[in-house]
Amino acid sequence: MIKITFLGDIMCKQEMLNAFRNENNYDFHEIFEKIKKDFSNSDLVIGNLETPISKNTKKLTKEEYCFSSPYEFAKSVYDAGIKCVSTANNHCLDRGVEGIKETIECLDEIGIIHTGTFCNKNTEPLEINLNGIKIGLLSYTYGTNAFSNKNYLKSKEKYCVNLFQNQELSNKITRYCYYHNNIFCKVYRKINKFIFRCNSNCQVYERKEFDFNCKRKLKKDIENLNQKNVDLIIMLSHMGGQYNNKETENTKRLCRYLIKNGVDIIVGNHEHTVHGGVFDKINENKLISYSLGNFDGIAGVYDKPYDKMAEYSIMWNIYINKENNNIKLKTTFSILKTIEIENKKIQTVPVYDLIQAENNLELKNKLISDIKEVAYRFSGNKYNTIEKEYNI
Repeated sequence: MIKITFLGDIMCKQEMLNAFRNENNYDFHEIFEKIKKDFSNSDLVIGNLETPISKNTKKLTKEEYCFSSPYEFAKSVYDAGIKCVSTANNHCLDRGVEGIKETIECLDEIGIIHTGTFCNKNTEPLEINLNGIKIGLLSYTYGTNAFSNKNYLKSKEKYCVNLFQNQELSNKITRYCYYHNNIFCKVYRKINKFIFRCNSNCQVYERKEFDFNCKRKLKKDIENLNQKNVDLIIMLSHMGGQYNNKETENTKRLCRYLIKNGVDIIVGNHEHTVHGGVFDKINENKLISYSLGNFDGIAGVYDKPYDKMAEYSIMWNIYINKENNNIKLKTTFSILKTIEIENKKIQTVPVYDLIQAENNLELKNKLISDIKEVAYRFSGNKYNTIEKEYNI
């Protein structure tokens, strides 16, 4: 039997750069100090690295929603025990194609396994063998914040990022009309609203951008892993909106499509809050989690939103047993919380440990109430006891 642990979005905003900088050096190890021991029993820990990585301090995060983090941040992720990351997400092109290449070079140098973004056209889906159990890992994203960072991939660069669909506002006319408000743009938007009803009244990052080449690439990757006779195909999926109360209809539709086309387990991220999933098909070796939340970050800690429980996340464990070529799954989860420790520094801690250490009755009861709510949001089950690791 093996145990794979999945984490939410691994964040590093500018405020974190300031907090964890000591003169000319960065040291982020404190973030993971209290959670590191919980990773030691897993055969593989996987998170979503929601930032490019660079050794050049001039390239680091300066804008609120355009990220680039120092080499030391990735090194602390590895030292904590997170040895595998997905890199296809809406921030992967925040420093352009060159940023993708530099990120991959840094991760390779550190020793972090990764998939989702690539330096060359010949890269195949990631296959990992854990004690004789072969896992196929895919990482895909709905988009790359192209409407904001303006980094649109050229045709010859499309291999760099695994995309479920075209980048946001990939049609140049649609893009022009998004930014302008003349008569032509108003008429164009009205016509588009009628034709593409699925994109009406939704945020730009929740739009459906049609591209058959993306679907063809996705199916080819799944077929490639099936030809290698992997035991399970796991999709590390970046999809949905931001801080929604529950998963979007587009997210659920995409998950159904992925399962139908051969994916066994879907690990969802990007929403920055905890959402539920589909766990009742475990006997068919099919599992879906729509969003694990922010593994670390300042949202809900000392940055808005404060009303979405964004400081909580899920550590999702899947136990995989193989007997006579038959795969059996068991799944559990723990609840984590990011807290401020001092001078804007943050730390991710198991909520169970926080409750055990809390002497203030009012604060302890608040933690207990929160943990019950998050557990219900994720699993759909109401738990009467507070557990370090919940069974589903």
